[in-house]
Amino acid sequence: GVVTLELSQLAEAIIQVCLEGVWKRLIEKKPEFEEFQDKFCVMALGKLGGRELNYSSDIDFVAVCDPGDRGFELAHRLATVMEHLRSDLSKHTEQGYLFRVDLRLRPYGESGELVSTIPGILKYYRDHALLWEIQAALKMRPVAGNLKIGLELMDKLRPIIMKRRPREAIVQSIEKMRKAAIEKNEKALGGATVDVKSGEGGVRDIEFLVQGLQLIYGAGYPELMEGNTVKAIKLLENLSILPSDVANTLVEDYY
Repeated sequence: GVVTLELSQLAEAIIQVCLEGVWKRLIEKKPEFEEFQDKFCVMALGKLGGRELNYSSDIDFVAVCDPGDRGFELAHRLATVMEHLRSDLSKHTEQGYLFRVDLRLRPYGESGELVSTIPGILKYYRDHALLWEIQAALKMRPVAGNLKIGLELMDKLRPIIMKRRPREAIVQSIEKMRKAAIEKNEKALGGATVDVKSGEGGVRDIEFLVQGLQLIYGAGYPELMEGNTVKAIKLLENLSILPSDVANTLVEDYY
């Protein structure tokens, strides 16, 4: 709703200001970093990517760069920028901390480089990404740095994410993630409480349903690559993939 959108907009502003501070500090120490500024973009996934941030949400990031002819060397150097940004956003102070930052959705997860090149990340999603990573990428969007790089990446990534895949494979992947989320929730709560977010029939189930339909029908309707759940529901309704009464019920339950 309005609150999650406003929280997302606030988070973006904070991230942008923090990134500006990182660049200023790094350039003061190493002036050559100034030429790297326009080659770097921070992409959000998860709740921030979908403009659905709430008070307890982590911030999921993927950092990318346009390496030009410098290739992997530039991505390696820009990892310093990402390390400083993560630290500034998540470090604990007397006033608390800004956000929990999660970088595990980047290519190859925790073993991957902190910054990916545009050609590298496209190759990863085309040749190596698992279906759950494709599902997560539905919410990817640029939030800080040179947004033009991020938007160009999205244009090139869209046909990869939305390509035709076996329906059964998508259904099985979604169901596997759904069961894992329910089991994790039940274990955490000892089975004593109903969780409207992660429990059976909760908010997470709605997200899984919507994302599954996006992937199933995305090859024919690439505009379905939409990270915001409610907007995606409306798109599915407009395309007559979801009946209006079902779409309205999903939106009401999601809120």
